[in-house]
Amino acid sequence: MKPSLTETPNYLTQNIDIATPLEIVRLFRQVDAQIFQGYKKYPGFLDPEFQERFQRAVEEITGSFKKNQKVTVVFSGAGTSGRLAAFLAKSFSRVTTHAGEKAPIFTYLMAGGNAALVAAREGAEDDPHQAVQDLKVFEKESDKIIYIGITCGFSAPYIAGQMNYTLNHSLYYSILLGFNPPERARDIRIENWDRSFFDVLSTFEKGKNTNVLNPIIGPEGITGSTRLKGGTATKMVGELLFYLSLLRSNLLSTQNCLDSSLSEQPDLLKEYLHLLDRYEDVKKIVYNKYQTIARFIKIAGKSLNNEGHIYYIGRKNLGNLGIVDASECPPTFGAAFEDVRGFIEGGWPGLLEQDEDLSHVDWMYRISLDDFKKDVFPNLTENDSIFILGERNDEEFIKEQLKKVQASPAQPHIIYLSPTHPPGWNIPSDSLLHISPPFPGLFHGHHFWNEFALKLAINLITTGAHILKGKIYENRMIDLNISNNKLFYRTIYILQTFMGIDYETARQSVLRSIYQTDSPTEDILNMPVSKHIYNANGQEKVVPKALLIATGKFTYKEAEKELKKDPIVRNIVQDFINNND
Repeated sequence: MKPSLTETPNYLTQNIDIATPLEIVRLFRQVDAQIFQGYKKYPGFLDPEFQERFQRAVEEITGSFKKNQKVTVVFSGAGTSGRLAAFLAKSFSRVTTHAGEKAPIFTYLMAGGNAALVAAREGAEDDPHQAVQDLKVFEKESDKIIYIGITCGFSAPYIAGQMNYTLNHSLYYSILLGFNPPERARDIRIENWDRSFFDVLSTFEKGKNTNVLNPIIGPEGITGSTRLKGGTATKMVGELLFYLSLLRSNLLSTQNCLDSSLSEQPDLLKEYLHLLDRYEDVKKIVYNKYQTIARFIKIAGKSLNNEGHIYYIGRKNLGNLGIVDASECPPTFGAAFEDVRGFIEGGWPGLLEQDEDLSHVDWMYRISLDDFKKDVFPNLTENDSIFILGERNDEEFIKEQLKKVQASPAQPHIIYLSPTHPPGWNIPSDSLLHISPPFPGLFHGHHFWNEFALKLAINLITTGAHILKGKIYENRMIDLNISNNKLFYRTIYILQTFMGIDYETARQSVLRSIYQTDSPTEDILNMPVSKHIYNANGQEKVVPKALLIATGKFTYKEAEKELKKDPIVRNIVQDFINNND
């Protein structure tokens, strides 16, 4: 079985772990270009194979919207995909508020519930049975359900369970959204179930009320980190799909269109290509700020290396994106939860746009600006970096937050997204990143292009900072938290590719690291994956230790000792090679 393309190393970034901040940005500029240009022989956004399926989906959704029926749109995912599912649902709920009873209901499912929007929940995406129960909740109040299951690499059991369930129910029109060829879907039987994701997809592709939207965008710049290109392309496909469907259903007024010229273009393909060009324009504008972004990466990396922290402060959708970016750092890089955090005006009600408040559950869920003032502000040091996020009409908010931060020892920075020139804030010019898309992209106050630009920018900042902290070996994550089925198998694949070893040797190296032994018992070897995930939870440097053990030259204790001397695995391996030549 070939690995998922989303788990394949990208040849462009093989040496990104030893790149300078400026080189990091330039490399990601090339990687992100693959979103629009395509990858190798595979069909992408510009190819008819994808465009035909996209057009069928728009036509099906538009037909449902035009009928006099209760339509519920359910975005569903786990991890990054779940956070973007929630983001998309909330975005389109705002867009259609003027349409009254005619408007479809946009909602979402996040594996592990709303708490997982901020902190990863162990194994939440691995239960296909719970996934079905979660989905059934929407059936009673719906005449039609449009289901969008998001899994970048075609691997999440949570989505597989829902896909399988919807196949035999006429209530559903189901779309699988991801960025992997179907033949590379995970073909390992899902624990406590009788099938694999590949099995489900093979049937799903032949369904009457199903569609697979999978433009191939190439491997991630950091192998397997689908919060990057995968997350960006998820946002693109979701927005293109439902913006064009709502527009063609007359559920958006012309003055609130992203571009008034769309109303003069009845051809769906022309509308699609026109908006796709706009996304690419925004990407180019962001990367034109490469020098400032590189400086912010250097600043953020210095904070992490000096035991400081990175904080995002924002409001509405921009604050939401700050929380999304921060929440992805612990499972992706094995970062401590407090290393990167996001805070939003209004806390949980501001994030969810509903009354639910989880701030009482644990300190990790305290995400309001008041929480920041009480919990974080008194302990700020000169090693902490604070990024204030804002756009046009946020000038007073930015000014107020800047004044507060400047009263602390921390370093304040502003990311300002607006076509207008920034006000004269009392801040050095090199602490301001001003990104100005040439078109407003407003509909019902929804700053469409600003979100896209901000996601690209802050993904670069935190990814670059963790590269500088030594969390990457070549272009692979080597300090990730094994918090679910996907990450367990990703770890095994990392060991196989790095060390040139077979699957079973790699698996046993991982188990030796998890159980801190050089001789795993038969009981350990025969445990289900869910037990290994549970036992790996909370442990530090499981994957780096496993990498050293997989060389065959280090015991568990020796691997642990070497990593205390030098946290950069590549240095240890290279030193070992040099000393044994």
